[in-house]
Parts: sequence; C-alpha cells; structure tokens
Amino acid sequence: MIKLRKQGLAARRVVSQPAGAEPGVKPGRRWTARPADAGAGQQLGGRPAGTRTAGGRGGLGRRLAAALTLALMTIGLSGLLAGCRGSGDDAAAGTATTTRQVAKAVRQDDYARAAGLNQALTNAGVKQATKRQPALALAAKAQAALTAGDYRTAARQFKAAQQASGDWSLLASHAAGKRKLAAQYRDNVAVARANVLAAQKIADSAPTKALTTLARVLTPAYDLPAYRTVVLAALRLKATILAAQAAGDAAAGSDTATGGQTGDATNAETGDAKASGAAAASGTAESGGSASGDAVTAAQITAARNQLRKAGTDPSFWSDADITTAIRHARKAGRSVITEADLE
Repeated sequence: MIKLRKQGLAARRVVSQPAGAEPGVKPGRRWTARPADAGAGQQLGGRPAGTRTAGGRGGLGRRLAAALTLALMTIGLSGLLAGCRGSGDDAAAGTATTTRQVAKAVRQDDYARAAGLNQALTNAGVKQATKRQPALALAAKAQAALTAGDYRTAARQFKAAQQASGDWSLLASHAAGKRKLAAQYRDNVAVARANVLAAQKIADSAPTKALTTLARVLTPAYDLPAYRTVVLAALRLKATILAAQAAGDAAAGSDTATGGQTGDATNAETGDAKASGAAAASGTAESGGSASGDAVTAAQITAARNQLRKAGTDPSFWSDADITTAIRHARKAGRSVITEADLE
C-alpha cells in the first residue's frame, strides 16, 4: 500500500514538470529522483525512519537527562559541604568547651589542671591557648611552692605568672591575689621565727620574758596551716621553759623544807667525817665521775647545732636544753655526732 502511494507521488511529480525539463527536477533547484521501490524504512528527504530532529522528542529527552544529572550533582555537592560544615562546627564547639574548663580551673586555683587542659588546645593549634600556656605553667609551679610552704619562691613565681599573662585579665588578677597571699605568709613566718629565736636565747636567763615573747606567736592569727612549723617550734620551746621552771620550783621547795632541820646534828659532825667528805669529793673530781661526764658546754652545743644543720635539720627552733638532752642521748649510745632522733 505504501509502495503504491509512493509510485503515485512520483508519477504526479513527473507529470507536473514543464516541457523540456528533466523528469524529477524542478526549475530553480536540484532534484534527485528517488526510486519508487525505496524501502519502507526510508522517508522523504533522506532521513531514516524513527529518528528525531533537535526540536523533536529525542532532543527533549537529552535535555531532561542533562537536567537530572545536574540536579544529582548539586544535591551531592550540597551534602558534602554540609558534612564539612558539621565537622567544623563540632571542632569549634569542642574548643569552646575546653576553653571554659580552663577558665573554671583558674577560678578554682587549680592551675595544674588548667595548664593541662590548655596544653590540649595548644596541641590542636589554638593560637590563644599557645599564648597563654607559659603563664599557666608558671602559675602551676607557684601553687606547688605555696602548698609546700616555700612562700618566697611562690611569691616570686606568681609575680612572673602575672607578668606573663598579658591581656588575660582572669589569670592576671588571680596570680596577683595569690602573690599577695604568699608574700603575707612569707613575712609573717619571718616575724614568728624571729620571736622564737629571741625567746630561745633568753630561755635560761629570763624564762618569764621568753614566755612573753613566745606568746606573740601562739595567737589565733597564726592558727593556720601555713604557720604550722613555726608554731610547733614555739610550743616545744614553751614546754621546755615551763618544765625547767617546774623543776626549779620543786628544788626550791625541797630546800626550804629541809633547811629548818639542821641544828645540833650538823654541829656534831666530827673532824674525821669532814675529812672523809673532802676526800670523797676530791676523789670524784680526780676520777672524772658521772657528774663531770654529763656536763655539756656552750661550745659543744654550738658544735651539735652545726652537725644538725649539715644533716639537713634546722636547729634554730630547738632550745639549748633540747640540744643538751640530745648530746647526752648520743653519749649514752656511744656516739659523738647527734641526729634528729636524739632530739625526740
């Protein structure tokens, strides 16, 4: 049926040609005749059957495919950017949390913890943390010295931490306050030690005055852990003075009680008894008995203090009576060098 239609069309085209013209060619343009028995798969104009022009359905499909691909790429890129943005937000949140923890530790005077947390930020490349780390390290060392009772070192290092804190007002203000406290402890301890030493020097010659001097240390103002060492030294010296006073009072009472019992019995002593007593005294002095062996001189006390100092013990808070007792303990043990254990 299609073949017949094409043959009829070709016949009409031939009939419509002017006289003298070649069949299949119109005037003014070139015409190529098509065989009448062209295959059913061909169409007029030489285009294969089933194809579409750019404006046809084929062009529309290609445009839809391109639009779909672009949309998928846009969605994927948006997801990637969102993931990167989420990771950045998490890191920023972690940095902010750690920074708050550092500030909290500083407010609690826990400078060692603050330095540790800040070091983590420094390792992460936070510039502000890197700038603050030296000041926190100094503050941590100063706090350790303060806890150990080394108030002179603590005051010096807190001053350095204050200077190194720069524009970080939080640490600067705390370091300044701790420096002032350490300096106060340092000065008060120096005054208390001076009073204990002064009392120690007059403990034997003026015990009442020595006790008055010690009372300046044994006050509620010094009832703090920072002053524990010097307060204990004052208490030991006070106990020694009071014990000596009690012993002296007992001896004086004994002499008073026996003083009235002397009389004819004393006058009745014979010359032989007096001579015997003198001889006994002479023999004791010559033989260097226990009375002379227990004697401790001022030079020996000074030497004993030097021995303790070389051994790492501060003898300034021990009275001469304590050192004398220690020397006698060492002698009983057969030693010429005393130790801190002999002071007990």
